[in-house]
Amino acid sequence: MAAEEQSPLLATAISLIDGYNSWSMDAIMAPRAPNCTQKVYPLRLDRPAMGNDEYRQYFVGVMDQFKDYHLEILEATEDTKQHRVVFHLQGTAKTAIGDYANEFFVSTQMTEDDGRIVEIKEFVDSGYSMEFFAKLRAYMAGQS
Repeated sequence: MAAEEQSPLLATAISLIDGYNSWSMDAIMAPRAPNCTQKVYPLRLDRPAMGNDEYRQYFVGVMDQFKDYHLEILEATEDTKQHRVVFHLQGTAKTAIGDYANEFFVSTQMTEDDGRIVEIKEFVDSGYSMEFFAKLRAYMAGQS
């Protein structure tokens, strides 16, 4: 969809995806409201909800492990009444232990003017995530 055809709601949500594709922490954080929270699901992963400061601190440590990170939007669904956009995404990257490829559903909740993101719910392939990140942590521990 061309940018001029996007609703403000969708444009705000896509700016989050664009931030990840730029692999710039400032660009990733730019569309978030000061009170934005992000949580990774399913709950069995036992990941805490994080505010902006916690997320920035966490993700800066993750960024160094991934090269050529790219999120592809497979599908986007807008709910203008609820100020929400849900994405089906494919994420790929290069890492020291090989290629990374994970599938996500990301739900973004916007402010009432659709200008900022106040909540991000990230649903990941838990089996793949647990296996991949266990291998990556083991590799990194061996490099210390």
